Amino acid sequence: MRWQSAKTMVRDKPETGVAASSAAAGLIITILDIFGVDIFGANNTNVVLAVTLLTLGSLSWNIFRNQLADQSRDKSISQIEELTRDTFTGVQNLSGPVDQVVTLVKDTSMVVRNLSEPMVYDRQKIPYEQLIRHINEHGVQKAIFIQYSGRRSEDVLQAVLRTSGAAVTVYLQDERTAEKIGSRRQAARISGSIRDTLSDWHRNYQGLSELKVYKCMAPMSVRAIMIDDQLICMGWYTYEPDDRQDAEDFRDDTVAVSGDDIATIIARRGTHEFDALNSTLAMLISKYERYGKEPWLRSAFTQ
Repeated sequence: MRWQSAKTMVRDKPETGVAASSAAAGLIITILDIFGVDIFGANNTNVVLAVTLLTLGSLSWNIFRNQLADQSRDKSISQIEELTRDTFTGVQNLSGPVDQVVTLVKDTSMVVRNLSEPMVYDRQKIPYEQLIRHINEHGVQKAIFIQYSGRRSEDVLQAVLRTSGAAVTVYLQDERTAEKIGSRRQAARISGSIRDTLSDWHRNYQGLSELKVYKCMAPMSVRAIMIDDQLICMGWYTYEPDDRQDAEDFRDDTVAVSGDDIATIIARRGTHEFDALNSTLAMLISKYERYGKEPWLRSAFTQ
């Protein structure tokens, strides 16, 4: 079982094999150096450092290749290039203090580690801007949206619909469910989104792209956008007691639904985080497809 897991990891993330091989080589050289076996003469320490730097360079390249999808990471990529270049120069020249070289190695390692993790934000505004930039730069063929009313994701949705040949499926909360839990405000937002925006786009973009919108009766807890099975943006909804006595409208509401001010994560295909989020998204979609008729699911448009 462990051997199979190791093979799967090496297959899905080949950089781990490079890292393991380099680490093993560095460990062997270090042990030989401790016992006085100078296979490289006086340069054993330099060889270990060079192996470490080669490992960092390999990891940087794999992360760059697999995860570079938007300009938000340009700063980190530049840092990798600059730090790696300076560190290799320091090793090659061996003219700077050892502690300075070690600091550069640590800084490079930190940048690599940050790039290997998914992007997590405290709100959804910036992630949605990242999605729009990705769509504008790379195009899109297929997108899936799971949203409560769809109001906050309209800019992302329109960016997809403006792409020739794109196919979009949107799952919204059924307004009857929102009203039953005590949020007539959300019920009105859902109805308004379908009436004022999505219906128009369904007609106006016909022939350029395809838009299907469904309303789900089961209460929604996850909000997500999937772009071409390559990029997932996911967060969730919270249901909170709502005292709207001082509000101008919907003063009888007892529940507030929040989503745009909740933490949001972006993950890219080829990472463990993407696989984890994708399994949740796939489960939700399979449920929608399994119960794809009244009362659980119904089309938002009357044909």
